[in-house]
Amino acid sequence: MELLMTTVLNSKITSPDDKKFIEEINSLIENEGDGVCQAVIKMLTDLNMPPDEARKIWFDIVDHREALYSFLGRDVDLLTVIADYLSLSGHFFKNPKIVEFEVLEKALSDSRHDNLTGLLNRGCLWEILNGHLAQAKRHNTELAVLFIDVDDFKFFNDTFGHQAGDNALASIANVIREESRTDDVAIRYGGEELVVVMPNTSEKNALVLAERIREKVEGLSIKVDGITRSLTMSGGIASFPADAHDGYALLSMADKALYRAKAMGKNNIALFAEKKQRSCSRSRLVRAIKIKEIGFDPGALIHGASKNISMGGMLFETGNQLDVGANIEVSIPIMNTEPLFLIGSVVRVGATKKGRYDVGMVISFKKLEKAAKEEISSFLMRRKPKGKGNSTERASMDSTNIVEM
Repeated sequence: MELLMTTVLNSKITSPDDKKFIEEINSLIENEGDGVCQAVIKMLTDLNMPPDEARKIWFDIVDHREALYSFLGRDVDLLTVIADYLSLSGHFFKNPKIVEFEVLEKALSDSRHDNLTGLLNRGCLWEILNGHLAQAKRHNTELAVLFIDVDDFKFFNDTFGHQAGDNALASIANVIREESRTDDVAIRYGGEELVVVMPNTSEKNALVLAERIREKVEGLSIKVDGITRSLTMSGGIASFPADAHDGYALLSMADKALYRAKAMGKNNIALFAEKKQRSCSRSRLVRAIKIKEIGFDPGALIHGASKNISMGGMLFETGNQLDVGANIEVSIPIMNTEPLFLIGSVVRVGATKKGRYDVGMVISFKKLEKAAKEEISSFLMRRKPKGKGNSTERASMDSTNIVEM
């Protein structure tokens, strides 16, 4: 209920007047059900009641407000309406308790937020995660969870002291808050572990956000006794509906992806889905390769070296930092035959000790098929005959030329 109470409270704070607030609550009731009424009544009066009873009370209050308006010829403050209604509603409401929004806002904030980082605390996690998951199921949308752990934090804490560790965690929390979007919810899970719940977010977009956070954390300058120190973080991502359909499983899978990111050398972001892809046979493949952004206009080539390959993706190294989410084409020489061309998306970029980058690429066979069709179409358009002539003969000639290529 706390998630709904927070939503109701935010509606009250942002609404210019009681009329707009009532309209927003009624809209919420239509979308989310009678639990909204239960949250409103609990928030305003501290009364606990079943959702169906709360629905009746809420709409009775709305009707009572309209009746007072008709009788007095002016608007009456909602809290006054509620107090009057409860006083007239029989022995159950002899001593109504009206809760001031400012007092409630502070109480909710204090109980829900972590004092050190300012992020929501672990006690809010399951209600928030399950609430957003229920909405994703209801509206057929995606949801992603990012599980973060600060790399080597115990060593940092033990070496430089708890105050330095606290300052570092607060700085990292600020990065997460600044880089997160409006609908994202950041939570301190415990110690140096943090969770970001991302509604309406695909796995690919979650990875883009996670990489942005990782890079900003890596670039933090943390002052300890006048000396600049640095920290890194690792993260794991799991998504609904691709990986799991309940909150516990989703968080567990994000946690597993996190520990795989640690195993890959830390300062990494890993996808749980990538683990499923890795169940395919992965073979070592060391070749000089060429990479470019997808497109058929001439573009700058990037040189690199492949490391391994599977049916689902490839890992390669390059001196250029590619963007996560970029669509790329890779040319791989295979013995004495024509090069193998792969098309896909960058899902992971990690800096190596040599100042180069390891790039994880997921192969997209749909993009391969589309690119092939576009390539053929582009070729045919370039070879389209000008002027009059035997179209059948020219088409045959073009077909022959395609084979010869």
